[in-house]
Amino acid sequence: MGIMLILGVIVLGVLMAGRMSARQASSAPAAAPVVAPAVAPPVTVISTPVEPFAVNLNEPLGSQVVSIATIGDRLALHIVGGGSSRVLLVDPHDGRVLGRITLGE
Repeated sequence: MGIMLILGVIVLGVLMAGRMSARQASSAPAAAPVVAPAVAPPVTVISTPVEPFAVNLNEPLGSQVVSIATIGDRLALHIVGGGSSRVLLVDPHDGRVLGRITLGE
């Protein structure tokens, strides 16, 4: 039983290799696509150490941060609960709230 299984796998491999080589031989060689080199996004390096800080965002009781994203050199905090959903733009260097976007009433 095991020998039959091994022979079946070998036959399938030979048939697939034959079909693939026949396909490549029948099709005209196409020009290689030109691929632009991958460019990594710029990385911001903070050369001076940032002092830790504690900030009270003065949000209502029951507010929760559900996501954090970076926008340039700012943090965007998506906050829900305690009223309307909102996004706070925060300076990560000193914790100042630079802006507030209310998402709904």
